[in-house]
Amino acid sequence: MPNALKGEEALARPGRRWSLRSFLVVAQISVSLILLCAAGLFLRSLESASKIDVGFRSRGVIMMAIDPQLHRYTPERSVQLERRS
Repeated sequence: MPNALKGEEALARPGRRWSLRSFLVVAQISVSLILLCAAGLFLRSLESASKIDVGFRSRGVIMMAIDPQLHRYTPERSVQLERRS
C-alpha cells in the first residue's frame, strides 16, 4: 500500500498506458526544444544579416520624417520645404 501512495504501483505494472500527465510533460519538452532551435536559427540569421553590405555607409545616419500638415503648412509651402531639404 505505501508504494501505491507514492505512485510506484503504476511504474511496476508492465505495459502501462500513457497518462495525460506524461503526455503533457513530453509535449512541453518537445515544444521547448523546438523553440530553442528556432531561437538559435533566428540569432544565426540575424548575425548573417548584420554582415550584409548595403552599398552605403549606414553608421551615423539619421532618418526622420516630416509631416507638414501636422504644423498646418499649405501644400505650396510643403513643396518649398521639400525642395529646401
